[in-house]
Amino acid sequence: MKRFLWLTIACLLIPSWGIAQNHSNIPIDVCSSDMPYTYQYFHQGSLQGITYNTPGRHILPNLDTITIIVHQESHTHQNCVVCQGNSFTDFGFYISEEQTALPGIIRDTIHFQTSWGCDSSISLTLTVQPLPDVHVTPHDTVIFGNSANLSLRISGADYYIWEQGGGITAATVNNPTQNVTVTQPTWFIGSGYIPGQDMVINGHFTNGNTGVSSAYSHVSSQGGHALWSEGTYAIGNNASNWHENFQGAHDHTTGNGNYMIINGSGIPGTVVWSQTINIEPYTYYVFNTWVTTVGPSPYANLQFSINGGTIGNIFSAPNTYGAVNTWLNFYHLWYNNSSARTATISIVNQNTATSGNDFGLDDISFWKLNGCGVSDTVQVLFNRYIDTTVCENAFPFTWHGVTFNDTIPQFTIIRKQDSIDDAVTMRVHVHPSVHTTVRDTVYENELPHTYQGIEFNDAITDSLITLTDTLECDSFIHYSLYVRRNSYNHTELTICESQTPYRWRGHALYSSCELTETIPNAQGGDSIMTLNLTVIDTMLRIIQLTDDFCEEMSAMLSVQSGFSDYVWSTGETTPQILVLSPGSYCVTAVSDYCTIDRCISVAPCKLDIKLPNAITPSKLDGHNDYFSIDESQQRLIQDFEISIYNRWSNLVFYSDQKDFKWDGREHLNNTNKHIEANDIYRNNVYSYVIHCTDLRGQRFSFKGSLVVL
Repeated sequence: MKRFLWLTIACLLIPSWGIAQNHSNIPIDVCSSDMPYTYQYFHQGSLQGITYNTPGRHILPNLDTITIIVHQESHTHQNCVVCQGNSFTDFGFYISEEQTALPGIIRDTIHFQTSWGCDSSISLTLTVQPLPDVHVTPHDTVIFGNSANLSLRISGADYYIWEQGGGITAATVNNPTQNVTVTQPTWFIGSGYIPGQDMVINGHFTNGNTGVSSAYSHVSSQGGHALWSEGTYAIGNNASNWHENFQGAHDHTTGNGNYMIINGSGIPGTVVWSQTINIEPYTYYVFNTWVTTVGPSPYANLQFSINGGTIGNIFSAPNTYGAVNTWLNFYHLWYNNSSARTATISIVNQNTATSGNDFGLDDISFWKLNGCGVSDTVQVLFNRYIDTTVCENAFPFTWHGVTFNDTIPQFTIIRKQDSIDDAVTMRVHVHPSVHTTVRDTVYENELPHTYQGIEFNDAITDSLITLTDTLECDSFIHYSLYVRRNSYNHTELTICESQTPYRWRGHALYSSCELTETIPNAQGGDSIMTLNLTVIDTMLRIIQLTDDFCEEMSAMLSVQSGFSDYVWSTGETTPQILVLSPGSYCVTAVSDYCTIDRCISVAPCKLDIKLPNAITPSKLDGHNDYFSIDESQQRLIQDFEISIYNRWSNLVFYSDQKDFKWDGREHLNNTNKHIEANDIYRNNVYSYVIHCTDLRGQRFSFKGSLVVL
């Protein structure tokens, strides 16, 4: 398909890429169907054309060059196989299940363009492979006994696989019969397949020795002694033409074609026939051959081999020397469980005899199984007896489709969805109804009284009770209940938790409860003693709600308790109190029955007096006029004295009061006598010494200096 981009020049339509100027090289992409290709160009004032049959670089008469690049169309064909009734979705096709409902050939074509715009197509010839009509006999055998020998036969296909069941063996001949011994319920699945593509070349020997690889020596000339030596073979249509003692007038298939005639070697494992073929990964194949006997016994023992390893059992040529043209078929299922795409398949002779051991092979094939298989399942069931009991009025009744009108045993097969069916003979027994009278006597404390699931709260006479047992059979009981009186003693008691354990009739009681003691009486009428004990929760706890007393210099104390009345050691009666100093605080909680005390200690703080290092005693603004201790710190001090000295170490102020205030004036002379306060000496530095004790009586000393500004 040509592609053009047209420009209008002097009323002519000219391919734009076909006008050569300035002696340039022009690449031209064309499809293979466009060859030979004609290129148009201007030369000497006129439009000219030139045709090229080959791709590549070409020089034009005007000395320009063009490079023709040819792109191939894609036209492919696929031969595929699908099982009848299955959809096909490979290579971009969709063939529905409805289209493959019947065997036959389906053809279809998909047209498309390559990335270069070249018309391409893919065509499909789809063979719809018929499904085999597979049957296994006998079906659903029921055995009355401990074991049985059965002969199972499968038919309706070309190749078969047996699965499941004890004693089953791999199928080795067409329409195989499997003889099995069964001792318990089991099932067998026989699967039949119709083969697909044969991978062997010249397996029917129509083309003579073509495709044959063998460890035996090939003999090409006929004669009565041509195959006289062991380990030789020939390709022909009559074994007697190659050995005067051989028989065999024709091949297996046509009656006048070739087959492989062999004088067997006495070396076991020798390859008689071999070929390397192409295979597909993870695919099932059937290795198949037909065997005949052309000489006297002992007869050939053969075995299949793949990639040097034998598969399946050894199979023997027919013991029919003297009966001309008797052929037996042998095959074995093989699964390529790898990604390998080639395999060497062989037939080897395992017979060690040199006399006899002469045979023929024909129609050797290695079929790919297309998966068009059909399975048939048979069951082998063992009858078992079960016993059931029914009510005398239950007849007639139905069980798994079988109707019982009396106690005669009957047989049925119980069908199951996910497992083997069950063969059962059921024997029926009759459960008679019961009619009786029952009288019970109880004491009052034993009420309510339960009989046969019925609860009685008082005496009753001749009550009719109808009971249905597990068999749904009714029984009738005339029931009477007599009640004897008890003597009673009841005690109500309230105590405090601190009075526990409370002991009553051998019990140690720690919490509120109700107890009942029954005292048997030999003359009847038990005595019943009850205690209703209430234990008052005397839990009393004081918690300090303030995280750090020393930070706030106060603490909120709170009571946790079930009590409602409180008296603190401070005289307060509220659940919470605020304390401003360390010490021990106690509370007494009172109720109608209990009184309890609890105490808590508020630990004193470490004494750390913080004082200013300068004062500005103006008394005008009310700020920083005095050198003193903060009131919250004063609460931590018990005994106190302070001495202040001027720069000449003269004592100018002294106090033993922790709430002192010094305004910067000198109150003492050099003889430590109190004098009239002098003026304030500003910008002077003073030193101080403090001696004190905290609330625990521990002594502290503090020294420092301050500036009066």
